[in-house]
Amino acid sequence: MFEILRSLGLSVEREKRAWEVATLLDRGVQVPRLKCVEVVGPFGAPKTGCPKLAVDGAANELEDYDFLLSDGDGARAEELSRASEEKLLFLVVHGDNFEKLIKIPLGNRVIPVVQSPRGNGLCVPAFSDGDKAKLLASMMADEVFVSGLEAEEGNPTKERKFELSKVMGVEGALGGYGRWALDEGERRGL
Repeated sequence: MFEILRSLGLSVEREKRAWEVATLLDRGVQVPRLKCVEVVGPFGAPKTGCPKLAVDGAANELEDYDFLLSDGDGARAEELSRASEEKLLFLVVHGDNFEKLIKIPLGNRVIPVVQSPRGNGLCVPAFSDGDKAKLLASMMADEVFVSGLEAEEGNPTKERKFELSKVMGVEGALGGYGRWALDEGERRGL
């Protein structure tokens, strides 16, 4: 894990500090188990009657969602606070955001998310917000639907994160937890 952090130019010491912050943010809330979940990104609208897992900045535009996964770089601070009080906030804590996150007033409906099993919080070993949301949804539900997620082609950092998610076994883990449907209606296990 530390080699991956270094390859992305991230500080191992800051990541370790983020693990400590995740412990402080843990409210003891359990991950729900559902029949289905729809992961909704910022590039589309919900398409099913399943509970909605908004991905980061998508929460700013959605009128209704049930869960929010965010590292605080897309969703506004007010939306994070609201989700932690009225919904369920899966708050991604890492080395370059924990100082910002601890300044946001949060309610009791928070599950901290970390990228390494060495950290405290729910380990979701993926690097992009979309990959984290899909893996988290697969942990929560038997069936996962995805709408409004797009890969950022041409962005070297995003492409490296997608590749690292594959290396960490996210594709295999998704196939092991459940199934998800693409925007086009195609069904496949990852």
